[in-house]
Amino acid sequence: MKFTIENKNLTKLIVLLIIVSLGSVLFELYLLNNYNKSLDIYKTQILNHYQEHYITTIYEHKRLSKIYYDEIINKETILSIIAKANTASEEEKTLLRNELYSIMEKTYNNATKNNFRQFQFILKDCTSFLRMHRPEGYGDNLSDSRESVRIASEKQEFTEGFEEGKTYNAYRFVYPLFYKNEFIGTIETSISFLAISKLIEDLFNHKSIFIIKESVVTAKVEKNLISKYYTNNLMFNGYYNDKEIIDYINKLNSINLNQILTTDTIINQINSLLSEEAPFFINTSNDGNGYAIIFLPIENLKQQQVGYFIFYQNDNTIIELKNNMILRSVLIAISWMLLMIIIINSYFSRLKINKLTYFDKLTGVYNRNRLFDYLSREIEMKKRYNNNFSIIIYDIDKFKNINDTYGHPTGDIILKETTKCVKNHIRVGDYLFRIGGDEFLIILPNTTLNEAITVAEKIRSQIEKNIYSINNINTITLSLGVAEYSNDDTYEELIKKADNMLYDAKNNGRNKVLG
Repeated sequence: MKFTIENKNLTKLIVLLIIVSLGSVLFELYLLNNYNKSLDIYKTQILNHYQEHYITTIYEHKRLSKIYYDEIINKETILSIIAKANTASEEEKTLLRNELYSIMEKTYNNATKNNFRQFQFILKDCTSFLRMHRPEGYGDNLSDSRESVRIASEKQEFTEGFEEGKTYNAYRFVYPLFYKNEFIGTIETSISFLAISKLIEDLFNHKSIFIIKESVVTAKVEKNLISKYYTNNLMFNGYYNDKEIIDYINKLNSINLNQILTTDTIINQINSLLSEEAPFFINTSNDGNGYAIIFLPIENLKQQQVGYFIFYQNDNTIIELKNNMILRSVLIAISWMLLMIIIINSYFSRLKINKLTYFDKLTGVYNRNRLFDYLSREIEMKKRYNNNFSIIIYDIDKFKNINDTYGHPTGDIILKETTKCVKNHIRVGDYLFRIGGDEFLIILPNTTLNEAITVAEKIRSQIEKNIYSINNINTITLSLGVAEYSNDDTYEELIKKADNMLYDAKNNGRNKVLG
């Protein structure tokens, strides 16, 4: 009897062990599957996150370059000089060049403080007329060496993109110039990748470097200058380091990629992925610290991949995911709780990413990334229920003068205080966005044009009467452009209408509302 009971209990034990073991195996497979999915989602989010930061940084410089173009360069005084230079003698060109340099010197010095590297004026035959960063270098034809200039000259339209030059690589913004409706040349403004790297680090605390294909450098840069601006990358085959960024990192004594990537296995993996010329994410660890390394491909104006912008920072997320999976494999009962913690952590991480992605860090209002979602929604409501809606675009009058006179910290205070004032005088259901440096947009649902003009006038009046914390600044004024959505408008057309009104308001004395 004893034998029978023992065997029966043994059978139950074996069955129970088999059931538990089978359950553990199935749960382990389930956890492993979830782990791989979470890893893929996380990598996708990280890549998108950094891509958005890069695009945002480029947009900020593009917006600022447009301000320089609209407010200073595209004016009678400068355009007439360029027009004359196209037919002038060499002696006359020298005088005109000196005159132009004198006019632009203060603006260019200000632009360098805003991370711009080059302002270059180019005649209509693509001959360099004046390099503000190197005024002694002029007279060379750029049609063969500078694709951006050639395209802007031939098509007579704005051109932007990354391009290697004879000396520097840069992200370039090239505008056509017209005088009395006649094409007279182009103006190139450009920023270095060091400027982009610094701004991204300031805004998002992400460290980065830029690597560029050796073939791109050797094809464009003068041979005697290559070693001055580039260093050989000893890890990534066929790539140079941008020396400016490397020197900047070394000066700060920041951790660099050489200290993170210490194994041949991970370096070989990266070199294999580099050859695919696509964005990718690498996670590695060193001395117990996890690191995320994000590779974003950079293309030139011909959509050819020429280099990579590489972000790297401490990131233990993937290590934590792996450790949690191991813990759950050992203790299934505890694993459910750990999974909940990971989900909650992931949720708050996504909230944090969304906050960085969709909200302006300085003023706390929505940024441009969220704008088109809300505009699309209002357009859909208009088409479905015929609900009117309008928008207001405004910026601070002579804000550049405030920054130049009192400094950017004072400018930041003015931005925050004017934004607070505006928020206090719009409805709860209205939406406020910062779409540029001092340029903001308000969406007013269920609002006609006349009603929106009334709101804009109220905002204008309140801003003018508002008391600011900066002692030297007594009055701030706004110029505002108003537009109502009409059937078949795209959101680009709606914004353009309001933007045109804003420019008219500024051109008609500022501190005005036009709709």
